Amino acid sequence: MESYTQAQSPFDRADGDVVLLSSDQVKFSCHKITLSIASPFFSDMFSLKQRDDQKDDVITGDGTPVVPVTEDSTVLYNLLLLLYPLPQPKTLLSLNMAASLLEAGRKYDIAVVKERAKTNLMSNIQERPLKVFAIACGLDMDEEARAAAHHLLTMTIESRHQELRHVSVLENVSAGAYCRLLQYLRAEGKVPPDFCFTHHDVPATAKTAASTQVETLLVDYPSHKLSLWSNTDFFHRNPQDVLVRSEDSYMFPAHCLVLSLASTHFAEILESRTIPSQDGSPPIIDLPEKAVVVYDILRCCYGLPPSDDDDADDLFSLIRVAATYQMAHALELLRNLMRPLISSTPLRTYFVSAALGWDDEAQRAALCAAKSGSVYVYVPEMETALTPVYYRLVQFRRKIFARSFEVATNDMMVRPRYLSTRIHKILAQQPAESSGGNISNWTKYYAARTELDNIMDGTLDSQLCQVRVSS
Repeated sequence: MESYTQAQSPFDRADGDVVLLSSDQVKFSCHKITLSIASPFFSDMFSLKQRDDQKDDVITGDGTPVVPVTEDSTVLYNLLLLLYPLPQPKTLLSLNMAASLLEAGRKYDIAVVKERAKTNLMSNIQERPLKVFAIACGLDMDEEARAAAHHLLTMTIESRHQELRHVSVLENVSAGAYCRLLQYLRAEGKVPPDFCFTHHDVPATAKTAASTQVETLLVDYPSHKLSLWSNTDFFHRNPQDVLVRSEDSYMFPAHCLVLSLASTHFAEILESRTIPSQDGSPPIIDLPEKAVVVYDILRCCYGLPPSDDDDADDLFSLIRVAATYQMAHALELLRNLMRPLISSTPLRTYFVSAALGWDDEAQRAALCAAKSGSVYVYVPEMETALTPVYYRLVQFRRKIFARSFEVATNDMMVRPRYLSTRIHKILAQQPAESSGGNISNWTKYYAARTELDNIMDGTLDSQLCQVRVSS
């Protein structure tokens, strides 16, 4: 039998008519009228007629109804303090508590909690702007995220860099939000008026144009895919025993055994989502993907490569779906197909590879991204990756450039074999400087870029090549 703890005063009163049970099993004696006035959520809950069979919800001896909540006792105590006519704490809430109260205030639609927590959050913006940015992004509060980013912009460069080193506070923030923060700072705040930190916003005109183009080009495309699949030889030799229905209602024939062997997840779907037929026709499995994606999923299940007309977008989407359905064999096939994209789309390849633990591909993609200068360019895969994955890439790029510059400047005279013939010609044309013959800054930069090219060509010394993206 579970044990419960009674909350401290004033939430231990005997005249309460409802008990809120925290996630750590602490009972808070409350009053329905107080909760109803403060929260439309609780008002609606208490106005609903209670079912007669809800005996498990009553754990008090006098039959007082109990409402379990997901908040722990500390959060729930601070939340309830704001609802009752009690002296309010004069000290500011911690940032973590403010974030928890903001989330709870939104869930229960309690205005006073949301306002108090928001005030506490913004009062910390000068001391901990990056933490405020992280909380704002996590709660989809773009205005507050913008204010935190603006404060970072007003800091001195040294202070800003010091603050940005506290990347651990962004561990639950999407890489997309972090990328937009870096873009904002690099642009010194000169971004379009509709620039959004919490999510990637595609302009309405672009959405309309893209939608029109797709509708024009792909009117009969799903039907064409279905026709290609249905007319394959193995369905003539081995009749279908299951139908796979796409999100847009196209029915694809398949075999239960093949799907089960291709993915344990599919095996579970066959057991839990199969709709029994009334007329003896094959059962139906519903998938949330569009027909064009289902077509490629089925091809992978049967050991076939994806469509020849698939582009990089299709391949990356298919990899995500295959990972979701735990299609191990298909993932290896798609991994091989992805490798040629490393040089052309390194950043997208990096995030996909990092998510799946494909270390070799992630390392190669990181090198390509560092060389191409695309590290700070937004890609859609950032929205499903977390900031630490992206931060490691940004730091990796900085280490690569720092190390290549060090090799190009410090070792240039000692180890000339690392320099190209073109660099030697440039050095020969440069007059000695009064400072002792050091090469000019522009020559150093050119040499550093040449050494970076050498990294990509695999010709640099092993010490530099040991700089890894995971470090």
